[in-house]
Amino acid sequence: MKFNLLLLTAGFFLFFIFSTADGESVEHFTPFPSEEELQRYPVVEYENDVYHAVWMIQETGWDPLGDLLYSNSTDGRNWSLPVRINDEMGGVSVRWNEEKPTLAVNGDSVYVFWISKATDPYRILVSYSHDAGLTWSGDIIVTDLNDEQTGTFVAATIDGLGTAHLVLQDFTGNQGSRVWQVYSSEDQGASWSENSILNSFDTGNVESPEGGYPCDCCSNSIIGNPEGGLSLVYRNISKYPDTEEDHGWYNYIVIVNWNGEDEPSQSIRVSSDWVTESRVCPESAPVLKRFGNQTLVIWSGDGELMYNLGNETEFGTPVTIAQAGFNPSISNNQILTTTWWNGTGVYYSRGSIDNMNQSALLFYGDYSRFPASAGDIALYQVKIDEVWEIRGSIFISENEDFYGCTDSSAINFNSNANIDDGTCEYESVSLGTATVGSLAPDFTLVDTEGNIFNLSDYRGELVLIEMMATWCGVCKNMADGALMAINNDVNDGDLVGVRVLSIGVDRGESSEDIAGMAVERGYLWQHAIDIDSSQIAEIYDALPVPMVAIVDSDGYLVFLERGSISEYDLRSNINNLQTCGLISSCSEEEEDSSRFSIPSLSTMAIITILFLVARKRF
Repeated sequence: MKFNLLLLTAGFFLFFIFSTADGESVEHFTPFPSEEELQRYPVVEYENDVYHAVWMIQETGWDPLGDLLYSNSTDGRNWSLPVRINDEMGGVSVRWNEEKPTLAVNGDSVYVFWISKATDPYRILVSYSHDAGLTWSGDIIVTDLNDEQTGTFVAATIDGLGTAHLVLQDFTGNQGSRVWQVYSSEDQGASWSENSILNSFDTGNVESPEGGYPCDCCSNSIIGNPEGGLSLVYRNISKYPDTEEDHGWYNYIVIVNWNGEDEPSQSIRVSSDWVTESRVCPESAPVLKRFGNQTLVIWSGDGELMYNLGNETEFGTPVTIAQAGFNPSISNNQILTTTWWNGTGVYYSRGSIDNMNQSALLFYGDYSRFPASAGDIALYQVKIDEVWEIRGSIFISENEDFYGCTDSSAINFNSNANIDDGTCEYESVSLGTATVGSLAPDFTLVDTEGNIFNLSDYRGELVLIEMMATWCGVCKNMADGALMAINNDVNDGDLVGVRVLSIGVDRGESSEDIAGMAVERGYLWQHAIDIDSSQIAEIYDALPVPMVAIVDSDGYLVFLERGSISEYDLRSNINNLQTCGLISSCSEEEEDSSRFSIPSLSTMAIITILFLVARKRF
């Protein structure tokens, strides 16, 4: 048994306090002070007036080994001395948010699950405490994994009968069906059942999703049911027929109810459909909470953060919380705290289950992301001087003036503030917006080999640009197939005048992360990471990834599409550009047409080009 003496430490650092609506203030603090450790991926739960938190400490670089730490608090400010959960030091590695550990709490029972990379094969391990974090069991095997990609998106819960459940996505095989598997323990975590399938009615797969399949870049959320079993919410994907009138991938949020014994027979729609032109990778999950007989689901889709209320069989009309948001999190207190990441900073809203208040910026440092909410607090990771730290915010009910940034044009505008405190921060001057048919906005980056380059350096070549992130499974699939095949032809001299370039547009990652992934997967073309002064993610609207661009030899942006683009389509576009300067197929009729082919462009690009042509004529 591992023993953790609960010595409460007052070692938190207070940043500042600002007020919110309804007489509340927000206090910012550092829950786990450390001068050497890289802290990432916080998870927090609130049960019986106690906060429980786990997080990772890791070194920098690609696939770094690290450790999983646990701490608890009775007031959200002062936390117990952290204890390492994993038995073998350095046995845990989390490369992206989908691999982060998970936490389940019920009464004094606390379960922590993670993917162990200290064994061959990899394993899902659990350590549990039945005295509110005082003592721990040590590592218990839940299941072995076939390979490193077999199990991702782990989520855990405890049902009303005390049975613990772990759900993960089966990632076996590059083109698999990505089914949800559940493992259960009826003896307080000592032993675990064989897996059961929760969504066998989803008959599609990655390449043929017509029957529906769970998004392979989006995690799930689960909650235990009072009478046993669990409810699972996830993003499903199907594909419209590929015809001129009807094409694209349609996405929707569903919920599945499992009684703990019988295999579920169907899912229930929570959202309406939204359509993307191909597979995209937002790495964002729907979130599920239950309040009495009401079920609350929050998700990100179609450029909005939305929520819906319902029960086990029926849901109402979705409501928009914000115009953009990833990785939402919901607290479980009487006043709901909803937090999310918008690609740059962490935002929040506070309100009741029926009325979410207007959102406001929670924290803006060099970079803040991956919030987790419980009770009256939120934890999130912040990049300070190129080092990730975990910071916290606690909401306090007070009646006082509302201080904050009152300038709506500032990036940290606080809609609840009525007294400006001089903290307003502003974005740098816009560097332009990428528009198909116009010169591609130039940028300067340092590649993973340390070479400084500009996009304009490659005039005379056709540049194929992949805007990606290391956590994006869709990006890796496209790179492993289409990009690697095209680059091989470039290196062999079979494809002349073409350059392949991959740019990491998640500025929370590092050049070392990008370089490590490229080396591990054998990518031999140029890679670089976006930087604040270049703002490629904003200029090219690159999130969610992947976003694919083609810049012709004269520096014009001739192709910009989101999602996975097939090797056939990329090669066709490259061939047509090199043959006659057109994206679409070349013909005698097209020889005298505009340099850009309107039928292959997006609707916005068509409108832009028609406007330019009309202005030139008149």
